[in-house]
Amino acid sequence: MRVIVCGGGPGGSTAAATLARAGVETVLIEKSFSRIKPCGGAIPPVLVRDFDIPEHLIQRRVSSVAVYAPSGRAVTMDIHQGYVGMVCREAFDAFLRQRASQLGALVVEGRVEGVDATERGATVTFTTPQGNRQTLVADAIIGADGANSFVARTFNLHQGGLVAAAIQERFALNTETARRLNERCAIYYDGRYSPDFYGWVFPKADHVAVGTGTAIRSANLKGHLEAFKQHLGISERPTLREGAPIPLRPYDRWVTNRVALVGDAAGLVASSSGEGIFYAMKSGEMAAEAMLECRHDLRSEKLYRAYQKAFLKKYGATFRFLELMQNLYYKNDARREAFVAICRDRGVQDLTFQSYMYKTLVRMPMLDGIRIMSKNFYHLTRALLGLYRPTRLDATPA
Repeated sequence: MRVIVCGGGPGGSTAAATLARAGVETVLIEKSFSRIKPCGGAIPPVLVRDFDIPEHLIQRRVSSVAVYAPSGRAVTMDIHQGYVGMVCREAFDAFLRQRASQLGALVVEGRVEGVDATERGATVTFTTPQGNRQTLVADAIIGADGANSFVARTFNLHQGGLVAAAIQERFALNTETARRLNERCAIYYDGRYSPDFYGWVFPKADHVAVGTGTAIRSANLKGHLEAFKQHLGISERPTLREGAPIPLRPYDRWVTNRVALVGDAAGLVASSSGEGIFYAMKSGEMAAEAMLECRHDLRSEKLYRAYQKAFLKKYGATFRFLELMQNLYYKNDARREAFVAICRDRGVQDLTFQSYMYKTLVRMPMLDGIRIMSKNFYHLTRALLGLYRPTRLDATPA
C-alpha cells in the first residue's frame, strides 16, 4: 500500500508519521520547507501528551488569559492546573516533518498540480522547486493542503463551510511596548478590531504576535489591525506580517473514493477560538488509521464511516457548541460586553479551560450547570434588550 500526503503541516505530517510507523509506503509532499504558516500557535496540554511534543518547542506556557470587552473592562482568567502552550509554526512544522521522515516517510518539496482517483488507484502530479515534474501512483491520497486545498477543490469537497481571513504581525522584543505586551495572552472582543471575531496578543520567546480576523468579506481587515495596534500603543514596524484564510466550520464531506481531507482542508478549525492545530493533528492521525483499517477497500462510504463519522462522534459536539457560542455572542458589541461579563464567573472559566485543555465538553454538577445557564440567559437577554451600551473606558492595554 502507498499513500501520498499533500501538505506538510501538523495534519499532514501526523498522518504521514502514523502511516509510516505502521509500515505503509508514504510520500509527504510539502509546497515549501521555508514557508511560515500564519498562526497564533496555541496548543493544549493534551496535544503535547498525545503527540509526544518535546519541551524545547513550547516557547511559552501561558497560565492566564486577559479578555477585554468593548468598554475596556477586563477579566483575567487564571488557568488552574494547566496551561496554553505557545509554539512557532516554522519550528513546530519542521519537527513534525522530520519525525515523519525518521519513521520512514519520504518527505519531498514540491507544488501539487494534479490529483486523480479512480476505482483502480490514485495519482498525484507535482513540480519540484527545480522545475522537475513528477507523477506518483498510489492507493490513496490525504489532502492536508490548507483552507484553499487543491485536493478538496479537485474532488468538489469544499461545500458547507465558512471561511474567515486572518492577519497577524510579529514584533521583536526590543521596545518597552513589545515587552509589556509579551507578558501575557490577551483577547479583545471589540468591533473596532474585529466585527465578528476577536483581536489577539500572543506572547512568544523572542517576539509578540498581534492579530485579528473576520469572516465578513467587506470588512477592512488591515484597517482593523491598524486600529488594534494603535490601541495597544504599537508604533514600530513588524518583523513579519502573515495572512491566511481560516475555516470556521467543518465541511459537509471530507472523503471520497481513496481520498480523505484533514485539518484546515476539511474545515476543522473551532469556531469562537479559531484553534486548529490539535484538530489538524488528530484528524491526520484518524484519517491515517482509517486508511489502515480500510486498506483493502478504500471506497467512499467505508472511509466515511471509519474516519469522518468517527471524528464527528468524538469532537462534533464541541464544534457545534463553539459555533453556537460565536453566533450568540460575537454579533455586536453589546453581546461581546455580555460575553466578557459571563467570563467573570469562576465556573465558566474552569469549564472553558478544562474543555480546551482536554478537548471534551466537561460534565459538571447539575447546580453549577443551572447557575451558568442562568447567567448566560441573564446577560444575553440584557444584550438583546439593548441594556448593554458599552461606554469605552481609558483602559490600559494588556
